[in-house]
Amino acid sequence: ALPIYTPTISLTPSITPTITPSSTSCPYICCLGSAFTSSAISTISNMMFLDDDTILIMGGNMISYQGIPIQDLIRIDACGNLLNAYSYPSNFASGGGSGGLAKQSDGKIVVALGRQTFRLNSDYNSIDTTFVSGYTDANTGLLGIETNSNDEIIIVGNFGTNWTTTAGTI
Repeated sequence: ALPIYTPTISLTPSITPTITPSSTSCPYICCLGSAFTSSAISTISNMMFLDDDTILIMGGNMISYQGIPIQDLIRIDACGNLLNAYSYPSNFASGGGSGGLAKQSDGKIVVALGRQTFRLNSDYNSIDTTFVSGYTDANTGLLGIETNSNDEIIIVGNFGTNWTTTAGTI
């Protein structure tokens, strides 16, 4: 659970409010960028708060988080501790954009990153290997992703000449 920050409010004789944050063992996360080692063109492009009070962070060209090697999708707790650094299920992440994150009704998260899609299991600890992920041509990429009420996945982007899945080329 996220830490609860309950401020202490007091009034001085001049009726000037003073707010003092309560002490906590968890530091405030105000500047996530300072925790990343990255290339000159790195970006943090998407975030999603999850049901277990953790945070998915997606970006591009991120090299490490708090000194730990990562790719471009991680999960942290509310204190900024790294919980998961996800590896792409294929080598089709380079090029393209950071399309985003979309939640399905079963709690699984569909990810559009670089040139591919993949899905995280509902416990957020691993990639769902049963998902028919797809990828597109080199130097193109995914720009957005959503799910509708029927759990259909809608992706937009620069697909090149084809969209390939483990089920074949579309």
